[in-house]
Amino acid sequence: MNMINRTLQQQLEITEIEFQHRKTLFSFTRGDVIALKKARPTMLSLINPVVEKFSDVLLRFPEVAVIVGDLDSQALLKSVQKKYILQLFNG
Repeated sequence: MNMINRTLQQQLEITEIEFQHRKTLFSFTRGDVIALKKARPTMLSLINPVVEKFSDVLLRFPEVAVIVGDLDSQALLKSVQKKYILQLFNG
């Protein structure tokens, strides 16, 4: 499977046990999951401007612009950023 089609957890090969351990380290609770899921509709309405602004900030750095300054790379980066951010709001 292509790396960009996998979750970060899958890409980093983090096991479910390790994932649960990390949530415990950050005191991430069921209430946090509920809050993130509840905020998802708001994030859906804001995702495009958030990603555009973040992309604009990144491209201010010449060393980053060299890597992702072309249209194809920018489109891929924005697509991956949107997917990642929205995954965070799945809880």
